Amino acid sequence: MRVHVSKKKKPSTSRASKPGHPARASASKNIVSIDAFRSRAAGQDLSAEFAAWLHTRMVIPPTGRELPVLSEFMKHYGAPGPTPVVLETHKVAATLEAHLPTVPADDSTFVLQLLLRYVEFLEDAHHWGGTELQSDSVQQLLLALLNVGPETVGDEAPFEVPAIPREELLSVLVAMPLARRTHGFLHWFGSQRDVTESGRLTSQDIEAAAAALDVAALDVEGSPIESSRELTAAQRAMRAQDIPLADLYWESLLEIGAIEIHGSKASASGNALSYFTNPDDAQALVILLRDVALAMIRRFTNPEYAGGNARLSGAEEITADILVHACLGDGFPVADLAAWIPEDPSPQDMGMVHTLAALNTLAAEGIVEIGTNYTVPPALQKIIAFEFIERAGEPVHYADPKDIDPGYAGASG
Repeated sequence: MRVHVSKKKKPSTSRASKPGHPARASASKNIVSIDAFRSRAAGQDLSAEFAAWLHTRMVIPPTGRELPVLSEFMKHYGAPGPTPVVLETHKVAATLEAHLPTVPADDSTFVLQLLLRYVEFLEDAHHWGGTELQSDSVQQLLLALLNVGPETVGDEAPFEVPAIPREELLSVLVAMPLARRTHGFLHWFGSQRDVTESGRLTSQDIEAAAAALDVAALDVEGSPIESSRELTAAQRAMRAQDIPLADLYWESLLEIGAIEIHGSKASASGNALSYFTNPDDAQALVILLRDVALAMIRRFTNPEYAGGNARLSGAEEITADILVHACLGDGFPVADLAAWIPEDPSPQDMGMVHTLAALNTLAAEGIVEIGTNYTVPPALQKIIAFEFIERAGEPVHYADPKDIDPGYAGASG
């Protein structure tokens, strides 16, 4: 059996069909353990965390046998529990020699792959309790037993960013709801607005700001609502941040500098609104819309940009990983995420629930496309490469070499 391995000589069997996809690389900087939150109540038993790690990285197609098989091996190994944090090479070798002949022939490879992934999981999640040399030794043993040839050992395949002409980029981006709402919000905002002490829109502006984004919002504080009034298409709002979409656009436009706050006033910065009507500003419009999309992605994948929102705890890492997978091969299967969310979610399932909500929000803006799989439009894959792959120090291949410049907006003409 041939197993692709990364720079650290670990195999990758992702269904994304990349020989070493960079989804794991996106974890190397900010994503330590994608589902650590799922096992917080499990004490020293890392079974739940390991199962979730396997799933989110899509490294072994789920069969439901992973934990029982691992537990059975650990019993033969003589581990004090089902998920020890250190494995000794000689004991692993002796246990395999005695244990593998007792399992069906087709299961031998599965056991070896599972153990290899378990060691990788312990390292990724910072649970490994031994030395790096011990970890490397165990992995080399398992790789040798899997008959991994030297030709399969090497650097991971780079993340591919397609070359897209500027006219095509512009055509795709302006067709997204993101473009219409950005234009509508900037047009409504004008040159200046009052803001609260916390830098938010005032209650007087809630309804109009939301309307610019196609949301019916009723300012409860400033305009009391009669009990007989129909509210099915409206959101009640005491504060601007009570309208999630308005809050998302407000924070995103602030982050990219299209709006700036000085004291009690917020002012439009630059000529962003004119980009939508001036043909000479095509490049600037492409950059503006990509920047808005990136700012929105950061709101759901980077705790630094999540506004300290405790609701998102544990969801950022999963969302980031799925967005990377969404650029690879056929994307990330919708059913895979849905399968992890029970009908009656417990507190430990909230990370998955919020990831689903984040992806749906991004899809409503055109940043993610949802069919059988979650996918990211090619026009936005450059920002995924920038945010998650380059920042992790992993290789990116730009079909158009000029795309390495974040400010490059495709070849013109």
